[in-house]
Amino acid sequence: MRPGWRVRGVNWWLWAFANETSAYYYAAPNRGSPVVIQILGTVFAGVLITDAWGAYNAVDCLFRQTCMAHVFRKIRRFVQDNPEARSILRFYLRLKRILRDGERLQQRAAHLEEDALLRSYERLEDRLDQLLAWWTIWREARARMEDASPFTRTHGKIRKRLLLTIYCKFRARCGEFQPIH
Repeated sequence: MRPGWRVRGVNWWLWAFANETSAYYYAAPNRGSPVVIQILGTVFAGVLITDAWGAYNAVDCLFRQTCMAHVFRKIRRFVQDNPEARSILRFYLRLKRILRDGERLQQRAAHLEEDALLRSYERLEDRLDQLLAWWTIWREARARMEDASPFTRTHGKIRKRLLLTIYCKFRARCGEFQPIH
């Protein structure tokens, strides 16, 4: 979705809906949920990856994922605004490494035996759990501080969303769910 698509001299919003094989663009005068419902309907039988804009909340879907580029952008902005928060930078770098390793595992998945793939998946999940355990301790300590940032209170769903990002193809291969593309 990008502002600035000119229609009869007026800036409209350019919405983009895409999957692995195609993209659909739609210009609209607003960013509201009626556009999302018009394009996707009220029920979406798949993984809905968004920029976390509230308009998408009007759609019921099997799985909801925040675009990792947006998550990383938010973390980088937080680090820039709080240069003394080196622990957030360490979290960001470790999270990027876990996601990168998950993407590499997806690329190699077709060439691995099922049990080797499962062990690799479990190791990644353990690394993610360790990182999020550290994050929980840090968040709780930070929340006790008077000036706790709203950012420190937003990680409640992060484990589910990150696991979905990393392992969607693995789970589909194992028959745990079959996302519709």
